[in-house]
Parts: sequence; C-alpha cells; structure tokens
Amino acid sequence: MSDDGEEEVARAFRPGRRPGWIAAGLNATLALLLLGIPYARGKWRATDAGAHYAALAQCMYGGRAVENPGLALPPGDREAFAARVARADASWPGPCIEELRAMRPEPVIFLFPSPKQAEEDLRRAIDQAEAELVALQRARSAEEGGVGAVPERPLRALTQLRSALANLFTASDVTVDPNAPAIALDADPTIVAPSRIPTRTAGSGAMQVRPEPGGLRAITSDGRSVSEAAAHEGRVDFTQVRRPPAVRGITLGPEGGFLLWITSETTCASDAQHCAARLLGIAPMRDVSEPTPRWWVAAHPAGRIDRAVRVEPGGVVRVIAVGEGGEGREMRRFVLDPDAPEPASEDQVTPIVASERVALENAVDALLVPGGVVRAWRDAGALWIEGAGIEPAMEVPLPGEGEERRASRQVALARCGAWTAVAMPDGIVMLDGARALAPITQALREPVLGASREDDAVRIACHDEGVDVLAIDRRRRVLRWACTTEGCRDAQVVAEGASQMDAAHGGGTTLVAWTGNEQRPQVRVARVRGNVIGAPEVPAPCWAGPSGGVGEGFCGAPTVVAEGERVLVTARDPQLGDLLVLELAEVGFARLPGL
Repeated sequence: MSDDGEEEVARAFRPGRRPGWIAAGLNATLALLLLGIPYARGKWRATDAGAHYAALAQCMYGGRAVENPGLALPPGDREAFAARVARADASWPGPCIEELRAMRPEPVIFLFPSPKQAEEDLRRAIDQAEAELVALQRARSAEEGGVGAVPERPLRALTQLRSALANLFTASDVTVDPNAPAIALDADPTIVAPSRIPTRTAGSGAMQVRPEPGGLRAITSDGRSVSEAAAHEGRVDFTQVRRPPAVRGITLGPEGGFLLWITSETTCASDAQHCAARLLGIAPMRDVSEPTPRWWVAAHPAGRIDRAVRVEPGGVVRVIAVGEGGEGREMRRFVLDPDAPEPASEDQVTPIVASERVALENAVDALLVPGGVVRAWRDAGALWIEGAGIEPAMEVPLPGEGEERRASRQVALARCGAWTAVAMPDGIVMLDGARALAPITQALREPVLGASREDDAVRIACHDEGVDVLAIDRRRRVLRWACTTEGCRDAQVVAEGASQMDAAHGGGTTLVAWTGNEQRPQVRVARVRGNVIGAPEVPAPCWAGPSGGVGEGFCGAPTVVAEGERVLVTARDPQLGDLLVLELAEVGFARLPGL
C-alpha cells in the first residue's frame, strides 16, 4: 500500500476537529445557562424589589421619587409618617400594602443559594411589615377621629425590611448606596418636631407653665426634685434642687418659681383644727443643695395649691387658708419682705401676719384672681357669688329645666379678664363683670372641678369680642359656646372622646387642645376664629410603645398658654418627662426660636 493510502486510512480513525469545537460551544452554553441565567435572574429580581421599595417609601411617607434611589430615609421621616397616620385619607395605608405585596418575590428554583436565602429573609420581613400595616389600617378605620397614638411597630418592621433588602442586594451583586435616600421629602410647615425642654422630673408630676417674651418659663416637681426652666432666645436657663419632704407644692410668680412647705394631709386629718394654726413656708427657686423656707406666713392652704396660693408682683402672696379653729376658709394677703433675715426653722420664727383677711363663709368654691378673690356659696337652695369685680353679692341664675331648681354642691369658678364662669354639673353661667348672661344648660362631666387643673371640665378663653367657653360633657365631647355681652350662641362640637382639655386665646385665635384616655393619649388641637376652623390637627405625634401602651412624644394632658399674639401648646413626654413645646403659626406650628 502506498504512503498516501496509509495516511488516508489513519485519518479515517483520527477524531475530527469540528466535533471538539462543538463540544466546547455546548459546554460554554451550558455554563451560561447554569451560572449566568441564575446570576442575571437574581440581579433582576433584586432590582425589581428595590423599585417597589422606593414606591413603598413614597406611599408610607408621602415623599417623591429621586434618581438612583438608595435605602436610607431623609430627615423628618418619623414626623412625615405620623402626619400620614393622622391626615391621610381613609384608604391609607391600603395602597402601601398592595405595593408591599408586589414587592414580595415568589419562590423559584433556578437561583443561586445566597440570593435564594436572601429572598426568603425578605419574604419574612415583608410578611411582618404587612401584618403591621394591616393592623394600622384596621385601627384607623375602627377609631373615629384617628388612632389614639401613632404606632411605631410599622416603622420597626420597615427597618427590618430595609435590612433584608440590603442583604438581597449584596447577595445578588446589585450596587445600591444604602446611605442614599430612597425618596425626597419636601418641606412641610405642618410637620414640625416640637422644642424639647429638659425638666429632669417625672412626667406625672406637678407643673405650671407661663409664656414669656420669646419663650416660656416652667416649674415642675416629682417625689425627688423640683426644677425650673426658662427658655428664651434659643437658650434654656435651668435650675434643679432636691425636693425636701415637706415641700408639697410649687407655684410660679411674676419673676420665677417658688417652693411651698405645707403640712401633710395625714397630719391635718388628725388635727382638731385641721392645721389652721400651721404655717406655710415659702422660698424662691435657688441653686442650693438644701432648700429651706425664706418666709413663713400664718396660713395653711385649703384646696388645690394652684387655686389656693398666688404670688403677685411686689412680693404679695394671697392664700385661701383654713379658717381660725378649722372652721371654713378665708383669703389672707401677705407681703414678703425681701430684706428680712432668713428664719432658722418653723419653730423659731415669728410668722408674717396677714395684712388683709376676707372671710369665705360657706363657700362651695373660691378662686384667687388678680387683686382679690371670688367666692360662691349656697343659701336656701340659691347660689350666690361675690368678690373682685362682682360687688355687691348677686344671685346666680341656675341652669337646668323646671321651676324647682336648687344650687348644686359642685361648683367650679373660672376667670378670664372681666369674664367669670360658674360651672355646675347641669351647665354654666357666664358673668360679664357683675351681669349674668342666660344660663347654658348642658350636662357636664363630673366632677366639674378636678383633683388637678388638668382634670377640670371647663375652660374660658377671653378676647376683644367676648369669650369662648369650652367644656367636656358627659358624653366626653368638647363643646364650645361663643359668648358676647348679648349672650351665648348654641354649642359647637369641637371634639369627641376627650378626657382632658385646655384652651387659650392669642393673635385672633382660640386654640383648643385635648387628649383621650390612656389608650388614646394623642394630643389634638382645633383652631377657633369665630367658628371652629377646619378639621382637628395633630401638632406632633404621640408614639405608642412596643406593646401598644404610651411610648413617647406629645401625649397626655395638654397645656395651652397665651401672651399677646403668641399661643403655645405643651405636653410632657411620658418617658423622659421633658416639656415639649410648639407655638401656633398661621399654617401648622413652629418650634421656639433656636430650640
């Protein structure tokens, strides 16, 4: 056989090159299918989840889209969420729940293990967030007037969701800046975090607040200490002292706070004269380690301290005191000498005697007012009143129906300017100076005079045109009557489900603030300018705790104070006891300047 024949026979048994190239191509294609497609699929699914997250954030916080969204939230996200809870339409957060469900990746097989596990973690986070949003939706639809407190659990669930999504991006090799904002929040004047003024006392303790030019002054106390804070032009002057056991009262004077040494109710209950011979110790707030009384006056306060002790300009102190021998009450006026030597103790001093005494015989209520006292008393079924601006004594027309009406033993007096309110369980009588208007007949919440100022059922806010009369009725509604010298108009319903309320007038607006019970502690407000303007507002959020109880924020009994054009609404943070303050603005509210 020739050489050419042998080569041809050998070539017949040698594998061809083309099948090798085909095998290599098939292997590359198989690798692409097994590696590239799961990689690309995971990346695509993660990117799609990120797009849904940006849309979810817009729905939850009311923001707008940004280019190249990340995972972070812009400043003000908590306040924006609280505003959505308070003001969004009835369907919210329904659209957010739908967006959350669209974000949920369905389980698949053809995926790398790391993205697959990350998707499983994301599904769990989405399920948790959905459960919290569904609960929020039910609460908003079930609770008339809005939720009782802003829940923080949805925000915590969304934080876990962001963490799970960040892990998915890492596992799927998707580049997203976790610190870049997912949305943008436009400036909203109705969403403002309140100024926070430290008190270092428990939020449940006593407090008095007074507005001052450019700020405010507050004195607070609890079982351990007393503190005074003066906020002005962006700074807070703070004084705190240890509370001596005998200090059982605090009050604000024209220039600062005062400590009051008062004999305990337990001691007075066993005293035949009901502490009529006991003394009242008074000292201004000073930065000292062991506060002691600066003056002792011959009086033992009768009734609530905020109504029984009043410090006026010029060192004048008025006290509604237990009468001599423990009989009745009387108003006593004292003048404190700033140059008098400091006494050593109650047993070694000559007390300051009253420069004026006014008997308050048979008084069912008495109220200290600038320059004097007003008292109301019953006589043969009739109700009488006299005092500063109401002289001589006059009979008060009684609210109610029928000819046989007798004066209630429950009476609460309130004064604003020349206006006096006489509140009883069956209604209110307004006095313009010494002239009584027609009675307002309305069953009020009892007791009309509470154990503390926060629990009083009636408030009055006077202005140039007359006075706004606010009251909580037995159905827990806040009612408002607009009264002038001609009489009072029919009642307007300001709020439902209120347990505590306050009001003041300034700058042409009467601001009414209220809160519900322990399950509904959120503070809400309404503006009154001739009529109630718009819907109730949430000035700042009260956050529910993890288990649904009160957490922190603008919760509990509100205090509204006014000076000139300024109106301030305040509340105590239930956790830290700090005083939270907002100032009424034309639109929404504003923080104190510099705070």
